[in-house]
Amino acid sequence: EPFIDLEDEVLSKHDQGLLGIAVDPNFEENRWVYLLYVVDPTGGRDNDRFAFSRLTRYKARSENLNQADESSREVILGKDWRDGFIACSDQHLIGSLRFAQDGTLLVSAGEAAEPGIPDAGGTRPECFGDDRFDQAEDIGAFRSQFLGSLAGKILRIDPETGLGLSSNPYYTGQADDIPSRVWAYGLRNPFRFGIRPNGSPDADEGRPGSVYIGDVGTNLYEDLNVS
Repeated sequence: EPFIDLEDEVLSKHDQGLLGIAVDPNFEENRWVYLLYVVDPTGGRDNDRFAFSRLTRYKARSENLNQADESSREVILGKDWRDGFIACSDQHLIGSLRFAQDGTLLVSAGEAAEPGIPDAGGTRPECFGDDRFDQAEDIGAFRSQFLGSLAGKILRIDPETGLGLSSNPYYTGQADDIPSRVWAYGLRNPFRFGIRPNGSPDADEGRPGSVYIGDVGTNLYEDLNVS
C-alpha cells in the first residue's frame, strides 16, 4: 500500500516530482516523515509550466506505520510561491533531504535556471512579480550566488519550523531570513548529497558533519563538493 498519494499535488515532468524523502531520526517516538516535491499550483495533474517546490511532513499512523495520517500534514517551507523554492524551469530543481547528527535538516535545491543556455534572467518572466516570486530573483543561474534566494543552495534548518539556525554561516540575526537558512551556496543542481558522521550532536556548534554534494555540470563533467 502507498504511504501517501500526492499525485494531485505534485508535478512530474523532467526534474519535477517528489525528489526528497527523509525519516525523522526519532521516528519511533514522533513518526514524522519529510517530503520534498514540486507543487502543481493549480492541481488537476495538468503539468503547469510555472511552479514552486514545497517541504512538508506527515506522521505515520500509530496503528499502521506504513500509511500517513493525512490530518497531521505540516508545511515547513513552500506554503505559497514566496515561501517556496523556484521551479519555473523543469530542470535543476529541488533535490535531497538529509538529517545531520545534530538533529538539523539539510535540504538541497538547484538554481532553477534554463540548463541549455547562459541564463542571466528574463527567460521566465511569468514566474516573478505580484503573488509569485520576488522580481529580485529573476536573475537566472545567478540565483545560486544570491543569498536572497533559496535556489542553488544547501539549506540547514530546524525541522520543526523551517527556520534558520544561529550556528549557520550567514545567519542575519533573524531566523526567518533566507540567508539565515543557508549552509552552502553557489551550486548549480545539487540533486544528491550525503553527510559524513564526523560532526557534533550539538546544533549550536554548527558542525553537522561533512556534506558531500553531487552537483551537475553541462556536457563535459559533473563535480563533487565538500562543505
